[in-house]
Amino acid sequence: MAEIKREYDAALHNSLIAAAENLSMRLELAAAEETRAASVEAAVREITASTSGVMTELNDKLAATERRASQLEARAVAVEGLAASARTDAEACKEAVERSKAVHAQLVERLAGEQKWLSQPGAKHVVDIDIGPYAEEIQEEDGEDAGRVVEAPPVVEA
Repeated sequence: MAEIKREYDAALHNSLIAAAENLSMRLELAAAEETRAASVEAAVREITASTSGVMTELNDKLAATERRASQLEARAVAVEGLAASARTDAEACKEAVERSKAVHAQLVERLAGEQKWLSQPGAKHVVDIDIGPYAEEIQEEDGEDAGRVVEAPPVVEA
C-alpha cells in the first residue's frame, strides 16, 4: 500500500506541477493578450491621429469634387438646351433656304418667260407704250393688286 501511496503521491505531485505550469502559461497568455490589445489600441490611436489630417483633406477634396461635378452637370444641361435650340434654328434655316430656292426657281422661270416674250417680234413696241397712270376708279378696284407684277399674256402665234 505504501507503494501505491508513493505512486499516487508522485502522480498527484506531477499533476499539481502540470496544473501550476498550465495556470502559469494561461496567466502569461492572458498578459500577452492584454499587451497585444493595448498595442493594437495604441497603434489605432496613432494611425487615426496621423491620418486625421489626411482624412480631413480628402473629405474636403471630395466635397469640392462633388460641387464641381454638380456645376458641370448643370452646365451640361444648359449646353444640351442650347444645342436643342440650335438644332431647331438650323432646321428652320434649312426650311427657309428650301423656300428661298423654290422662290428663286419660280423667279428664274418667270424671267426666262419674260425674256422669251421680249424676244418675240413686236414685244419691244408693247413695252415702249406709255399708258400713264390708272384712273382713280381702276386704282380703287385694283386695291391690294395695285402695283403687283402681272405676268405677260401668252403670245398667240398666227
